[in-house]
Amino acid sequence: MSQDPSLMDQAGELLTSAYSRKHFLAAAAVAAVTAGVVPKVALASAISGEPMKKMPESIAEILNIAITAEAAAVTVLYNVHRSVNAGTFKTSGISLDAATLVKVVRAILRQEQDHYAFLAGAGARPSQTKFNAPAAVFKDARSALAFLETADEIFTAAYMTATREFAQGGHHKLAQYTYQIGGTEAEHRALARFGQGKLPNNRSFERNIFPRVSGAVTVLNQLGVLKQVVPYPGAAAVDRILSTSGDHDKTAGIIQRSP
Repeated sequence: MSQDPSLMDQAGELLTSAYSRKHFLAAAAVAAVTAGVVPKVALASAISGEPMKKMPESIAEILNIAITAEAAAVTVLYNVHRSVNAGTFKTSGISLDAATLVKVVRAILRQEQDHYAFLAGAGARPSQTKFNAPAAVFKDARSALAFLETADEIFTAAYMTATREFAQGGHHKLAQYTYQIGGTEAEHRALARFGQGKLPNNRSFERNIFPRVSGAVTVLNQLGVLKQVVPYPGAAAVDRILSTSGDHDKTAGIIQRSP
């Protein structure tokens, strides 16, 4: 695994794009209309969005990007779990006790693998099956939680963009599914922040970062996550590690595993 210590710093810079600033200004204008600061005649057009139109990315492109990201998440979390089981994972210096941290990691691993399985069932295929993360992520809980916060900010934003594209294209059921997955990714980000001692619910609105879902690929690639180093373990390996460690429950306490 990469030992690049600047990954987290790079993430902050990469996620602050010109598009994000432009979108924020547009959203602020809508808020001003709602508050009565500007003429209300502009409100309907401001919040209605664009009419249904041809999608800028195909369904297959979006789903393939999504399943690749899920494979990366499973790969990282699976290997974190292996380090925990081996007793080589430092759990001090965080706002969760070790037992709770293990439960959280196991549950997120289960959820990401369920996302992968659902997307695969819809015909999605990952563009690669090997991934990368800083070596510290597999040794130290603070590093792992910081990485998770960054990754899930990217994933949440990417699923938001996918939801928007599907809605514009009239694919309402797909929009529902990506909204459901994106909501879970936002929960992961909040948990990662809480574990670091940060305010978990620090936003009223999740960040709208990417004009296209493929923007997430660019950021993940720049962060080194898409370097082909460690293989995706597969569904059977995930079931096995969840079934043979912790509470020996392969569901990891997840009560809804499909949309």
